[in-house]
Amino acid sequence: MAGAAGDAPVIKQNVQLLSQPPASYPEAAKAAGHQGVVKLRLSINTEGRVDDAQVIESSRSDILDAAAVEQVKAWKLSPATDSEDKPVAIKVVAPIKYAKDSILDLANKACSDLNVDVSWFRSVYPDQPVSDMNIYNLSLGLLAMAAGSGPKILETSRKFSKAFDKTVARCAEKPDEKYWENIKSGMSAWF
Repeated sequence: MAGAAGDAPVIKQNVQLLSQPPASYPEAAKAAGHQGVVKLRLSINTEGRVDDAQVIESSRSDILDAAAVEQVKAWKLSPATDSEDKPVAIKVVAPIKYAKDSILDLANKACSDLNVDVSWFRSVYPDQPVSDMNIYNLSLGLLAMAAGSGPKILETSRKFSKAFDKTVARCAEKPDEKYWENIKSGMSAWF
C-alpha cells in the first residue's frame, strides 16, 4: 500500500510550478552586498501548497534565507501525482538565487557599490579570493565574449585577474568612479 511505513509512493508526475511572483530582493541585503543561493526543502501538500520550507543550505545571509522562505510560500504549484493520478504530498529541494549584479548592471555600477560588495564578501568568505565574487565572473564572461577567439579568451582571462585587483584597489580610493570604466581602462590595451 502506497504511503505505508517504509513504502514511498511511486511518483508519476512531479510537482510543477504554475506561477511564482518575482523574487523579492530585500533592500537591506542589497545594500549590504549580500548575494547567494538558498537551498530549501519544501513540503508540498496534496493541493500543491507549500506547507513548510526549511533552509538546508544557507546563503550565509539571514536576510536572504528568510526572504527565500517567505517567497516560496507565495508559489502556486500543481501537486505531485502517483501512478493512479492521485495527488500525493512530497518533499522537494528548491534553490533560490539572489544575484545582486547582472551583465546589464555592470555599466552603471559605482565603485562605492563595489566597495560594499567586496567588504561583505571578505567578511563572509575571509579565506576566498575576491575572484570568487559573482561580479568577477560576470565581468570576465562579458570580456571573454568580446575577445572572440580561443587564444584571446585565455589571454583575457589571465590578464583580467590583475585588472580586477587593480580596479578593486582603485575603487577603494575613488568610490565616486564607475566600476566598468576602471575595468575597461585596465583591459583596453589587450583588445
